[in-house]
Amino acid sequence: MGTNTSTNIKDFHIQKIADVDMEYVIGEYESPDNIAEWQWIESNASYPCKDNGHSGIWDFVLNVGMFIDNDVEGIPPKLQKLLKSAYENDISYILFNQGC
Repeated sequence: MGTNTSTNIKDFHIQKIADVDMEYVIGEYESPDNIAEWQWIESNASYPCKDNGHSGIWDFVLNVGMFIDNDVEGIPPKLQKLLKSAYENDISYILFNQGC
């Protein structure tokens, strides 16, 4: 551990995170279990949470930079557009959730 430590948040790299309710991306749905976009997010998320309290709300954090320079094959089209838009607006991460 070095001697240069800090507890001032301004000394760290500040990034933006978008909060995305998936209903606005894919429309109304009953359960995320069989939705292609949710399955892709679950497989590629940096931070997953499917058992959020008693309701089982899904929350996933995705690192946008991991997918911008890579081949988009396998990424559902709606998510391709969302990731591109996030990148163009300097969003580093997206928190995908069920809006609850």
